[in-house]
Amino acid sequence: ADRAAELAVQGDFLRTVLELISATLVHALPRNPELAYTLLHRQELFADFGAASPEFCAHIANINAVVAYFNGRVEAKRAAQGWDWSVDRVLEVIHSDLRTWRPDRLHRFP
Repeated sequence: ADRAAELAVQGDFLRTVLELISATLVHALPRNPELAYTLLHRQELFADFGAASPEFCAHIANINAVVAYFNGRVEAKRAAQGWDWSVDRVLEVIHSDLRTWRPDRLHRFP
């Protein structure tokens, strides 16, 4: 019973964190470029997460949409301009492309 209660608390905490991340992506990503960078940097954490936890699918889909968008932008600019990966370069691309970011591609929650 203690283990089940602990898992329930951990699940609630994780859901809350994913809801906060998702809400930030939907409503305030242009003011949080470091969040986009962090999601790119640690994208492997979310790669298989949605399939393992169906209740989190929409939140993970939002995270994956942001990761895919900025991965594409960063890779295109890196290939076109021939630069090596660096924190400053990636943040520069994120800052630049946040001007054209459209949150309507993300799932909104009530």
